[in-house]
Amino acid sequence: MSPADFILKDKMKKILLETERLCLREYTQDDFDGLRNIISDGETMKYYPRPYDEAGVQRWLDWSFDNYKKHGFGLFAIELRKTGEFVGDAGITLQHIDGEWLPEIGYHVNKNFWRRGIASEAARAVRDWAFSNFEFDALYSYMTSENIPSQATARSVGMTKLKEYSTENENLTVYKITREEWEKYNSKYQAEKAKLMLQLQEIEKVDTEFYEHASTLLSFTEDAYNLFLTSSLAQKKKVLEVISEEIVHQDKNIYIKLRPVFRMLQ
Repeated sequence: MSPADFILKDKMKKILLETERLCLREYTQDDFDGLRNIISDGETMKYYPRPYDEAGVQRWLDWSFDNYKKHGFGLFAIELRKTGEFVGDAGITLQHIDGEWLPEIGYHVNKNFWRRGIASEAARAVRDWAFSNFEFDALYSYMTSENIPSQATARSVGMTKLKEYSTENENLTVYKITREEWEKYNSKYQAEKAKLMLQLQEIEKVDTEFYEHASTLLSFTEDAYNLFLTSSLAQKKKVLEVISEEIVHQDKNIYIKLRPVFRMLQ
């Protein structure tokens, strides 16, 4: 399948996505410095052949501008809604994956904002937007097989591992979610979310502080949230440990509230 085979249902002049914490918009030339801070950083680009120099940063921007014009999609700048701060990018690009041109969800976040669920939140918004506006049968993500954090992000948007393959220089892992899987996933998620919101409303009547912490916790990471809803009591304990590791990096006061909140939701 070639890039020309992908057809936009309703091409938009300006792309703008919003989530609870994030705003995704088209890149502009003014984003050069913010982008350079990400893709020129050695730690951030650990799983790439090398960090990008200034010419490479400009090529990244020009590639994004070109994708907007040609396809109606590309990598979008991620901003924090509260501050407007540029923290990374996420979007759809056509990537040559094991001999095929495929629509890939990519994501890159400034290391100062790692471990906050930003990549997952942005990738979920891109996933929903792409399936809603394009005739994609499936979406993909691929990364070097050593890039465990990126694989975790792919799983957090409902993708499952498709395969591994090797090139001359690296071993790569491919993840995939089909349109049918997304529709089932989205329907189930909305139903479970509505059910849980009713539970939270009951909690709010009893203890407003617990309600606020519970809402913060359960919106923090969708994959842990979904696992919590469908897990056994033993699995809930494991979920609690996973989310605890994330929350404790953000606010120890919320971490302290974590255990009683989960007990109330069981």
